[in-house]
Amino acid sequence: MAPSTPLGSFHQSPFWRLRARFRDYGLFDSELAQATGIAQSTLSRRMRGTMPWTSDEIKTICRVLNIPQEQVGAYFFPDIEKEESQ
Repeated sequence: MAPSTPLGSFHQSPFWRLRARFRDYGLFDSELAQATGIAQSTLSRRMRGTMPWTSDEIKTICRVLNIPQEQVGAYFFPDIEKEESQ
C-alpha cells in the first residue's frame, strides 16, 4: 500500500498530486497538454509553479482527469491545503 504522502523529493514539486493523478491515467506531460489543448511549455511552467493556472485550464484538466469539484483545492491550491491543516 502506498503512503498518503510520497517519501521522496517528488512531493516537493508544487503540484505533485496533480502530476501523480495524470500519471495514474498513464499520461505524460505532453499527452496531458495535447488532451487539454494547453501548450506543453505553458503546462510545464504551471506545473513548476512559475505561472498561475487559469480557471479554464483547471476546468479542462479536471474534466480530462475526472477530478471532482470537491478535490480541486488539493490538486491546484496545495498551499491553501497546508495552511488549513496547521
